[in-house]
Amino acid sequence: MTNATKWTVRNIDPTALEMLQEVRTVTGQPMGALISEAVTEWYSRLPEITDEDDDGADQDRITTGLDSLKQLLRQWRGQSRQQVF
Repeated sequence: MTNATKWTVRNIDPTALEMLQEVRTVTGQPMGALISEAVTEWYSRLPEITDEDDDGADQDRITTGLDSLKQLLRQWRGQSRQQVF
């Protein structure tokens, strides 16, 4: 991302923040880079949506994406204890 700006994220679950800090320690990557990577991965797993799917599909898509993100964070946490990047 070439036009990075500083911003603040509030109300992060303390467990998720601990997981992020653990991944940062193991990988040496900045938190912003890790969050960008996680969001990019989460977004890539979202199903395609069309205008015809506007009957609550957005909520299903968000729920599916959040579940994928939780799974990805769990995988990263497991890897951080087993591997050094």
